[in-house]
Amino acid sequence: MLYWILFQTPQEMKEYDIDQTISQYVHGAELAKEAGFDGVQLHGSHGYLITQFMSPKTNARKDEYFQPLLFLYRIASQIRKQMPKKFVLSVKLNAADYVEGGMTEEESLRHVEEITKWELFDIIEISGGDYENPEFIGHGSKRQAFFLRFAQRASSTVEMVASKLGIQPPAILLTGSLREQASIASVLRKKEASLIGIGRPSVVLPSYPRFLTDESLSSEDIPNPFEPVLPKLGISKLAGASVNTMWYCYEMRRLAESVLNGRISDDHQPSNAPALWRVVSCYISALWLLITGLLGFSGMKERL
Repeated sequence: MLYWILFQTPQEMKEYDIDQTISQYVHGAELAKEAGFDGVQLHGSHGYLITQFMSPKTNARKDEYFQPLLFLYRIASQIRKQMPKKFVLSVKLNAADYVEGGMTEEESLRHVEEITKWELFDIIEISGGDYENPEFIGHGSKRQAFFLRFAQRASSTVEMVASKLGIQPPAILLTGSLREQASIASVLRKKEASLIGIGRPSVVLPSYPRFLTDESLSSEDIPNPFEPVLPKLGISKLAGASVNTMWYCYEMRRLAESVLNGRISDDHQPSNAPALWRVVSCYISALWLLITGLLGFSGMKERL
């Protein structure tokens, strides 16, 4: 039942739905700014909504939104109209979908070229895959090799377009499986990417980026962020991939609570709660938010 509630069959969006969703993206950026963030990232990867417009596997529309980048363009342009010039806008793109009928690397590269011409984004992050092939959403040497190769091509593309048009190119951000000083330094030195993303290790060890940039420390002196050993769910690839994500969601919530209560420190450590409980508690929280949200929406309609 939980699987049915969380992973329902999608419905084609009407034009009104699309307009409303674009407004919600803009509102999200406004809330982020009010909360003190310097910018936001639009998630155009891993099969989420923006990706569904971009991928030939999921975009079968007959209206103007058959154009794969139109939805993303309208979101980004509206955010730019509402936000200060210094507000950072990033987009996360798939190097490819890595599923049959999905977006190829060549198509993704053409998207990078077009997005650069818009002059709307400060950063383009390289990722890939979707939940049909979660191997590329996790971490590992295979994933790193694919994304590094594409990041090299993307970096060359944005530089070529920027040089031709006389504009500032967006920075290429590479993330995933880069954990050691030497490998990070090599990527930056060779200009295979302009920025390195340190995501999940920073959730577990918030001071990890500072350790990596401390030139006085050797590799042996840098603490190794704890990575969970999680149960494997045989329900589906989708449910199995989400287990790892939920573990980190639990840690992010715990980290936020520590910051709010003034308890954060350099030796912050992950919770000792069993890994399975952390995952289950996140699912329960998500289900509760869904139920209360639906009840609130129902009550709002009655009042209207």
